[in-house]
Amino acid sequence: MNCQNSLVSLAYIETSKNPLQVFCNFILYLLLKAPNQTLRADEIKEQLQSDFGISMPHQIISNCTRILERKQEVIRLPHAAGYKIGDTSFDIDSFENTRQRFAEHENKLLNSLVEFVSSQYKQKWSEEEAKKYLSNFLDTEGYGTQLFLKKKLELEQHYISPSFYIGRYVDSIQRQTDSVEKTYLEEIIYGMMVLQGIRQTGDYQQNRQQKFKGTVFYLDTKLVLRALGFSWKAQVDSVRETVRLLREKYDAEIGIFQETRTEVQNALSIAGRAFQKHRLIADGELKLYCELNPSEAKRLEDYADSLDALLERELGINSVTSIDKDDPRIKKYNIETTEIADYIEAECSWRRGAIDYDVKIIEQINAIREGDYSQAYGGKKKLPVFVTSNSKLAYTFREYISSNEDEIQQWNTHNLPVISDNMLLYRIWLPFATEFTQLPSLTLSRFAYAAQSEGVVFYEKLRNTAAELEQTRNIDLINTTEVARRKIEDILLRESGGNLDSVTDEVVAASLDEYIRMEKLDLLQENRDLLRHSDMRDEQVVKLLGDSYANKIGVIDRALLFLAKWFWIIIAALLYGLFDWVGKNPYLKGVALLPVAIQAIQYWLDKQSDDHNFRFFLYPIALEFVKKRYIQKITMELESKGYTQDTEAVVQYCIQNTKIFQR
Repeated sequence: MNCQNSLVSLAYIETSKNPLQVFCNFILYLLLKAPNQTLRADEIKEQLQSDFGISMPHQIISNCTRILERKQEVIRLPHAAGYKIGDTSFDIDSFENTRQRFAEHENKLLNSLVEFVSSQYKQKWSEEEAKKYLSNFLDTEGYGTQLFLKKKLELEQHYISPSFYIGRYVDSIQRQTDSVEKTYLEEIIYGMMVLQGIRQTGDYQQNRQQKFKGTVFYLDTKLVLRALGFSWKAQVDSVRETVRLLREKYDAEIGIFQETRTEVQNALSIAGRAFQKHRLIADGELKLYCELNPSEAKRLEDYADSLDALLERELGINSVTSIDKDDPRIKKYNIETTEIADYIEAECSWRRGAIDYDVKIIEQINAIREGDYSQAYGGKKKLPVFVTSNSKLAYTFREYISSNEDEIQQWNTHNLPVISDNMLLYRIWLPFATEFTQLPSLTLSRFAYAAQSEGVVFYEKLRNTAAELEQTRNIDLINTTEVARRKIEDILLRESGGNLDSVTDEVVAASLDEYIRMEKLDLLQENRDLLRHSDMRDEQVVKLLGDSYANKIGVIDRALLFLAKWFWIIIAALLYGLFDWVGKNPYLKGVALLPVAIQAIQYWLDKQSDDHNFRFFLYPIALEFVKKRYIQKITMELESKGYTQDTEAVVQYCIQNTKIFQR
């Protein structure tokens, strides 16, 4: 790690609405602690890195020192000798106390994280490892921040990434209403967003009021789907806030290319057909959308057909951009599309069709910009940019340019035609951080969601045996819900220790058996809760439903109970009639009285044995049979009418109010 204080430093940024004031405090602290209370500009930059774990651009340091000079809190030394502390009321004790408070919050967060991965996934992390993994999570999911790690964390390929577990942890604490861990994490995200926003500006003070009137920000397929609402809430809200910022605060325009429009339309159509036919929806976000919005999911194909109207209403897009390969701008400002695609494919191993789509968009952006990369976007020339949800695409493209900068003179690695949605959001959000306060929390949720996508690798191993599992264990792994999938993933992770190579048929079988057991326990608990709280049900509804069935036993069932109770008299009568018909022998007629004699003996036995009802031994059996038929009849009729949640209460009411079951 760059510095043990990186997380604390980021959390500290949230203590002031003016980030420059925070960085001024950092500089004052360093000067007060320095020998002779003097530091050169390059030494300030180095000390910010070593003491606070923050890489600060020279421009921002210069802005801060100018502010401090005007306040006479620092003095500029002659001959570029640096800066010396001046008259200042800076309270170094209060500063250190605040940092210590954040350090305590960090310790609590790390302890909580260690306990979570141990109890839920049998992962044994030290606090140091937890901090390293958390830093990597923020670097990876936050895209290219490089705020914490000197180099990329090398992890064993056969094991699921620690970021997956951290994503699960973030999900768990975000459901808490009042949590130090949750608050501290959101403070870190806030600080990271502020710092990354500042690092993208040449002069923070001037760029705060920058406008992008006439500049088009082209969204990729995933961002368009999210902006239209076809994802889970945090993703939708985040993109919509980004779009609102661009349009309302910066006067920018939102655009899409024809290729993107086609992909969006196809995605909606395919997902809609799959939903209607109860088939697997390949796109994870669309699948989750369908689960959460089943009634709206039925209309996906309709949305696809009316996409243009939807784009105009939600995003203000009334036309799509398309540049033909024969366009003179394509030929004049050509880029090596095949070479770029080959490089990305080698680095990322993505589907070639998806890579070609991205490179095609970059090619068209380059043509519209006429190869101008004097700025990242905007400016007098209103330079457009392609905004992608795929952070790795932006990073990999930058790596390609860096490795070929001698041959590609027009490219500027800081002003490329493609930018991740994260980095754009940090930049445009910064001047309005006090107004758009919910974005750090949404950003943290998005990071967590992205990190958990890795669990799909485990789940795919399960789906390989989907047909067999459906037959042997009655589990549909193709059309299962997101909730069920997460449960199975978690069990499989515990059983395998997060090791992909350990996911054998035996481990899969054990995981599914555990899942079935847990589901049965959950069902049992639900039934217990139902009985426990049955007195809290709406008694009028239960009575209204129950009165339709109470004390209403069918004729056949009543006849069966009558026969079971008085069978000895009926048998005696039948025998007497039979023997009377066969012959006049009085002895035969006497045999007919045998059931009566047996009953007399049973009556005597009942008296001697505290009345165990020897006479009516068939009646309890018949009564239980009738009771089951009665319950089944009520249950089926209630379910057919849609009263499934009241079934148990109604059945209990009917049993209690049917006299024959109370005797």
